[in-house]
Amino acid sequence: MTICLDHKRPLVALWTTQDRLDRHDVAERLADLDLSAIARPQARDPSGFELWFQGRLEGKSEPGQWLDQFDLHAAAQFCFELGRAAIATKLRRSTAIREDLHWWPAAIGFRLCAGGDADLCAALVGLQHLMGHSGEGPRKIFGGLYDVLARDPCPEEMRPFRSILQRHILETWPLAPGDEVLGEPVLHPGRMGVRAVAHLLQIPETEVIAAIGEDRSCPPEWRLIGRAEAKALFPQSLAEPEFCKALSLSTRQFKQMRDEGLLQPVEGGFWDVWAAQDLIDDLLHGAEPISFVLHDWCSLTEASDRLQMTFPEIIDDIRSGRIARVGKYLQRSGFASILINLGHLEQEGEAISIETFAFSLGLRPGELMTFVRRDSVSCQQLRGARGNAQVRMSAADRQAFHERFISFRALGGAAGLGWGGASGLA
Repeated sequence: MTICLDHKRPLVALWTTQDRLDRHDVAERLADLDLSAIARPQARDPSGFELWFQGRLEGKSEPGQWLDQFDLHAAAQFCFELGRAAIATKLRRSTAIREDLHWWPAAIGFRLCAGGDADLCAALVGLQHLMGHSGEGPRKIFGGLYDVLARDPCPEEMRPFRSILQRHILETWPLAPGDEVLGEPVLHPGRMGVRAVAHLLQIPETEVIAAIGEDRSCPPEWRLIGRAEAKALFPQSLAEPEFCKALSLSTRQFKQMRDEGLLQPVEGGFWDVWAAQDLIDDLLHGAEPISFVLHDWCSLTEASDRLQMTFPEIIDDIRSGRIARVGKYLQRSGFASILINLGHLEQEGEAISIETFAFSLGLRPGELMTFVRRDSVSCQQLRGARGNAQVRMSAADRQAFHERFISFRALGGAAGLGWGGASGLA
């Protein structure tokens, strides 16, 4: 709340200070305040959100108000973050909301979703169309709204809103293995975007749009087509040069995979691009989405050079689990989108830091340290060169951990279940 409803006067921060004694010294702080009428903000009418919020605090309920079914704090936070995402479509990213307009985001979010599911979904679609294209990912489009609902564990009162946004993204976004929706990995291929289909088949986007039909209500970059429908509409295969371009393969890599029978030939010297895409999706099953290549992540091409292995040998290691940490590079397509982490492959027999092992599991170091403090895992307690305590895990320690525990990501990937289904197995 940022207003007094009785006097229609915006509330103001009287003072802020980090020191606790200064903060609570009311007599000292009041003497410094300018309480003159000219210093006070102008009166304004309360927004619909503020009237609804005050009514909920007083135990009142508006007839047909969709938000009344949810926890008050959760609904208010959802309105605020939805409004911030909407405002971002009108402002430059570096522009901050003025202090006298801090009430604005919640008011806009309330107006967008107070009408119910249909109005909310329409608002989310509008945000997507205004903010960019699907390749940028839902986190960039929805900003703080996405971050709040992607928290793990998600607060119980926020879960209804998480389900709504998750369902919306699954229905309106092109998704495939290696992508994530609110922190949960996508395990099965979904629908494809026009741009992705055109690139895979090496045809103009206009040809794809013409085949699936014109839809003026949806920008071309947001048009989706089911994988099965796309295969039926475009069954054609490609000759070697176009095939390599579509799948991001060099001539040498193509020959290695062809000789090992990893690519499916079609009559006339052509190659099945859909089968190759299925292979990529299989390798990315349960992979981590990577926006920027850092640390020990590397492409299959770089890994082939560093490990002195052929493409088929690396693919076999991914399939067998010998390469356990696979990522999807969101800036690339085809085989160039597959990343592997070589962080501890070359030092398998040596002790590695708790941070390195935690990241290999998809955990934060602090979360893994919880296991250590509970004596749930074996590890090596060492002193560093400067006398600081270090926790390291040998190959035997890591093996013992894997024998006792499995992450939700790995369990869901192995069982083909979402996190909700996987948690039900416990």
